[in-house]
Amino acid sequence: MTRLWIKSLRRSRGVRRSLRPKRLWLNRLRVNGLRVKRLRDKPNVVPLLRYLDCKVAKYADPRHPGSYVELVRRRTRIKVRTISLLASLDETIKDLRLKNDALRKQLVILRKVQKAVHKMQKEKFEDAKKELVKQREKLSEDLDSEQAQNRILSKELVRQTRLLEQCQSARQADEELICHLQSQCGELRAQRAEAEL
Repeated sequence: MTRLWIKSLRRSRGVRRSLRPKRLWLNRLRVNGLRVKRLRDKPNVVPLLRYLDCKVAKYADPRHPGSYVELVRRRTRIKVRTISLLASLDETIKDLRLKNDALRKQLVILRKVQKAVHKMQKEKFEDAKKELVKQREKLSEDLDSEQAQNRILSKELVRQTRLLEQCQSARQADEELICHLQSQCGELRAQRAEAEL
């Protein structure tokens, strides 16, 4: 707003160009690959330096004494270094983000695979458990039937043993009877032979 007011004031009063304050015309040069400004009007350099030295009190760091120009140069160097450092950091951050995204994708795939493997293991475990239960039931049924057969066979064995004992006792009795009868037959034969004589 002040610039517009000054322009309108100059137009209205008819201020000549020659009365306007001189500008410092700067040319740009390249020194060692850096762009440097060169002052055209040499007589204005000293007042500019005085002005800049006055700014030192306001902007300078007491740890780094020197002129305002040196301060600005230092700040500019720091900014350039900072910009290059930030650019390299941005590149590394970008690379790290890409790696992070790739690792996250791999992690998602790995989790899916792990989930599928866990599900398959669980299904196999359930199938094996069911098969084990079936085999256990079958074995218990077989064991029960074997035990029942053993009981039946043991009862049969006891019965057969009793029969055998009875048969043996009957045989023994028969043998005793046969021996007794043979002895009686022998006596009767002897008596008959005596009677015939």
